[in-house]
Amino acid sequence: MSAIEEKITQTPQPRHMVYVVNHMVKRRAHTSRTTVSRKGSSSVKPLGELEQLTLLAVVRLRDVAYSISVLEELGDVAGRSLDRATAYVTLQRLEDKGLLSSRLGDPTPERGGRAKRYYRLTAVGERALRQSVGAIRRLSEGLEAWLEC
Repeated sequence: MSAIEEKITQTPQPRHMVYVVNHMVKRRAHTSRTTVSRKGSSSVKPLGELEQLTLLAVVRLRDVAYSISVLEELGDVAGRSLDRATAYVTLQRLEDKGLLSSRLGDPTPERGGRAKRYYRLTAVGERALRQSVGAIRRLSEGLEAWLEC
């Protein structure tokens, strides 16, 4: 505990002030946390399975990666049937984390004049995906015969 935090906790404060200070201290501790990979370099937070599959679908689709095409790719290739809401939320969450970026395409008449939102991997997303896939590869070394379908 720093000297400032000690002084704040020793000084009587209104209840709401204690909550705000505690929240700020916890938030600062949370945001400053980083993980270290095997090679000693800083790494991003591990990906969940759906995040990893979604990022892989975006990489596979390249320039045509929009929500419905990602949804179809996950169903056709990965065998994961998701509803549209799950796909939208997952893509938005990945963009909020900085793993994906998006751009609006041109409006099309078949979509009632609405534009598609196209996604692509960011440098952070590429690093996260490479780390995640690399971890799976390392863990599955020597298990090829067992993993055969």
